[in-house]
Amino acid sequence: MEFLLFLLNNCKYGISLAYVERVIRMVKVTSLPLAPDIVSGIIDLHGTVIPVYDPRVRFNLPKKSFSAFDSLIIANNGENIVGLAVEKIEGVVSLNQSIEKVDTSISGTNAIEGVVRIDSGLVVIYDLSLFITPIEAEEVKKVITDWKVKNQV
Repeated sequence: MEFLLFLLNNCKYGISLAYVERVIRMVKVTSLPLAPDIVSGIIDLHGTVIPVYDPRVRFNLPKKSFSAFDSLIIANNGENIVGLAVEKIEGVVSLNQSIEKVDTSISGTNAIEGVVRIDSGLVVIYDLSLFITPIEAEEVKKVITDWKVKNQV
């Protein structure tokens, strides 16, 4: 399988390339009041309003302000198109070894598929289909719809 590797808080993470539509440089994120904490705001990508999620919140990492050096992974889990704010893209790797499962009872690990060992260390592999809960997805859709009505978009 192929994975897109990225950095958060100097740790390597990976997401299945099957979910990734594209990677773009960080752009201005418009605040979205009343959205779940994990949602930093929204962007307009070629006329489509896309929620920007901060994986740091899901993984209980310290929050940080976005910079022009950060990237957005535009990903689609089949139900939601989202932007994932990450610090740095490491590239695409093909991994043939099996993913070691992790204890999902630990806070922040419910979206993690497991870990993989590569030459440069461990990579945390997360599953986008588990990253966004159905409740969060519905809340975000409602907040975006309300925002569009209010802003006549």
